[in-house]
Amino acid sequence: MKSFLVGIVLGLFAFKCISSLYVKVLKPQSTKTGPERALLVAPGAYIKGEAYEPLGLQIRETCDFQLWVVLLLDFFDNIVNPLQLGEAVNKAIQSLKDEGFTDGSPVFLAGHSLGGTMVAMHGKNHYKDLSGVLLYAAYLTKGNKLSDYPVPVLTLSGDLDGLTRITRIMDTFQELYEDVSSNMKAKYRTPVLVMEGVNHGQFASGKMPSNVAEHDLPPDVTNVTAYQKIARYTCSFISNIASSSALSQQVLDEGFNTTFRLLEPLARVKALETNGFSHWTELAQKYIIELQNKTQISVRGIEENGQMIKFEFLFPKAEVHNSAVAITTYSLVTYPLDPFDVTLNPLSPIQIQAKMLSQERAKHVLPNGRYGAGNITCKDINQLSILEAFQNSSDVARERFSKRGRQIYLDEDQIVESSVQWQATQLRLSDGSDGLHVSSIKYKLPFDPIQESKSGLFYCALLSPFRAMEWIYVDSMRLKS
Repeated sequence: MKSFLVGIVLGLFAFKCISSLYVKVLKPQSTKTGPERALLVAPGAYIKGEAYEPLGLQIRETCDFQLWVVLLLDFFDNIVNPLQLGEAVNKAIQSLKDEGFTDGSPVFLAGHSLGGTMVAMHGKNHYKDLSGVLLYAAYLTKGNKLSDYPVPVLTLSGDLDGLTRITRIMDTFQELYEDVSSNMKAKYRTPVLVMEGVNHGQFASGKMPSNVAEHDLPPDVTNVTAYQKIARYTCSFISNIASSSALSQQVLDEGFNTTFRLLEPLARVKALETNGFSHWTELAQKYIIELQNKTQISVRGIEENGQMIKFEFLFPKAEVHNSAVAITTYSLVTYPLDPFDVTLNPLSPIQIQAKMLSQERAKHVLPNGRYGAGNITCKDINQLSILEAFQNSSDVARERFSKRGRQIYLDEDQIVESSVQWQATQLRLSDGSDGLHVSSIKYKLPFDPIQESKSGLFYCALLSPFRAMEWIYVDSMRLKS
């Protein structure tokens, strides 16, 4: 009896949720001719559907065909959810037909932010009803490949989005870039585009909910300009999918090239810590040794990806080959836990634990080399990391950071007494109102000829250049009281 009553209550709740849904149809402009298409728009979390009317009107005006725009309204608690979304789409399609939309014409479904995540899930399971999906400030979550998605999908975001980070969109773009290498048409079927100067909230209008207001970044463009950029790519995507268009493909090509230019610096610096080799630790080791003749040193930086227990028992090594010292370093890169593929917090490494050798150890192996002063600290290496990130950033990112970014402050190294304590103590990262404060963890063991292989150690918990770069691009731009 109890389960029966629960079923009735749930059924009534579901009925109430579904019956409360409304849609608003924006008919095509009377001056537009040509084929009909429809775009349904699902809102972001805690944003009313009506907030997307200014964008919908701009898209309708920009497209060179008859576009019907339907705003999906009144989701329970203003959050798009799977239970209601399917019914909202059905109601929107029926409303279109009632208003005179030609049955069988292409229908596209767009969603913003969390609404985009829900739209991506819906499109995957109900693709027969749709000609394509548009993800505004959203993306296909991990485990869902662009090439496997059943209908064409546009991923569209701004480079000043404080919630859907550019560093996450970069991963999706790299996936597309690999797809394009074997299939050029992927650029048009699953485009991934980043718009310069646009933030998260500029897909909608009006006052943003607290979560967006707290995390989003100040934009460089007005809402009107943002709507125009969004509309241009939206219309080109829809036009090309509905009927292949050379002009639309030209716009998407331009967007692809712009996105590559925006993301390439980030991808280049991220690559310093990938594929099992820590190139940054290699550079740091050379900096510590300070051999004046750079041909007298080679470093191979091995990254123990997630092998924390194995890492504990590894020691860096030094040998002499052809009058040069050859050093092998080991590093452990720690990434943030992100099981749900959410991008509010940084995606770059929390730290690089680098096991390196001291200059003293190198001098024992190669006594005839010419060395520098030998007083390098972990803090010095972190300063290099910031410089590496800044110099590799785009001109626009550097200018933004210099003018209004919260800076990075390096505190003195925290020295520990054992390698066990060093491995157990994490790099200090503190995001304050004035900027990011960083303090490295350092363990240094003097060289002992009797225990040569286990002495002359120089261990640092380092700031990843990619973390510094993500700070420059994203977190430094966020206003924080």
